[in-house]
Amino acid sequence: MIRTARDAAGVLAKEIPEDTLDDLRLLVSELVTNSVRHADLQSGDWIRIRVSAGLGRVRGEVCDPGRGFDPPSEPAELSESGWGMYLLDHLAHRWGVDRSAGTCVWFELDT
Repeated sequence: MIRTARDAAGVLAKEIPEDTLDDLRLLVSELVTNSVRHADLQSGDWIRIRVSAGLGRVRGEVCDPGRGFDPPSEPAELSESGWGMYLLDHLAHRWGVDRSAGTCVWFELDT
């Protein structure tokens, strides 16, 4: 599932610089991982991924039916997990969370 999400972001490969595509793939895969780990998904539940490019930026959204979670401010230094939101905060130029219908984390990368 995570690899499929990362590969799906490749639909923008011809539209954005390679380093931006790498960041897009990383952030999408981290956010999908968070959905899988924290959304308490049931059989038949969904994770929606949307990516688009235009006006000098790339936008990504990962949405699930879960309630979301409050991540720690920073993962433990040698931790093998817990880096998704940290990476989002450091790589994305803008990001936010919409909890009006499940949880939708969005981000933008300037190109």
